Amino acid sequence: MKSGNTRVLGIAAAAILALVGGALLWQNSGSSESEATEAPVELVDVLVASKDITRDTSAASLVENAYVFVGTRQVRADQLQPGAVTSIDALQAVADAGNVTVRSVPAGTQLTASDFVVPGAQSMSALPNVDPGLFEFTFALDPQRVVGGTVRVGQYVAVVGSFDPADGEPGQTVTVAEHVLVTNVQTEQVLSEAQLSNDALAPSLAPTSRLFVTVGVQVDDLERLAYAVEFGRVWLARQGEQAATDGSEIRQRDNVVVTLDGTGAAASTAIASEG
Repeated sequence: MKSGNTRVLGIAAAAILALVGGALLWQNSGSSESEATEAPVELVDVLVASKDITRDTSAASLVENAYVFVGTRQVRADQLQPGAVTSIDALQAVADAGNVTVRSVPAGTQLTASDFVVPGAQSMSALPNVDPGLFEFTFALDPQRVVGGTVRVGQYVAVVGSFDPADGEPGQTVTVAEHVLVTNVQTEQVLSEAQLSNDALAPSLAPTSRLFVTVGVQVDDLERLAYAVEFGRVWLARQGEQAATDGSEIRQRDNVVVTLDGTGAAASTAIASEG
């Protein structure tokens, strides 16, 4: 009799465990479905190349032959490339500006604003015959950090880096590299003729999107630039042939901020505090 009761209790316990497990599984399934319902994947349209598009192809010809060269694809919003061309109307705007492709666009690739340029615009053309002994390095900056977006391929720049205080040391600004050759400049925004004006006396429109600047450097400058871009804030200054950095030094608050001493003469805060 005792053995029979034990068997009955075992069966009952197994049934209870099965019911509990089923309930937990149903609850988890409902939770997963709820989460999926609460966080739908956002899909957006983007134009992609239906076949390889060669360099110097006019945007106008792409619009006229859209059924051959471009197609619309839906991608997740986080997969949309910066400056992506999302519709035929947007591509028509590129065509209206007279733009052509600045590079080859392989089939299946999203079309972006940086794929197009006004014909003959040096600022968007890679420098040919870069010294094979140089490393080419690209970083993205806002226009105000690239001389208002006016830096051009073939020019030389000085790179200035500013770093936050760390390990008890004050924030510092220093010239990281000088006479750095610019080998390519790209933008997320299609440039118009007005923005590429060569008239030094006429104001031109500044880009409103980031610029991707590629420079050719030796390995020691490469390492310093990579560090500055990764851990600091970088500015480019166009550097003339006779512009020297002999007076350059590490700058921090005590040798930048200027006050007046007792005689009314300018003095750094460090000197003023001593006096």
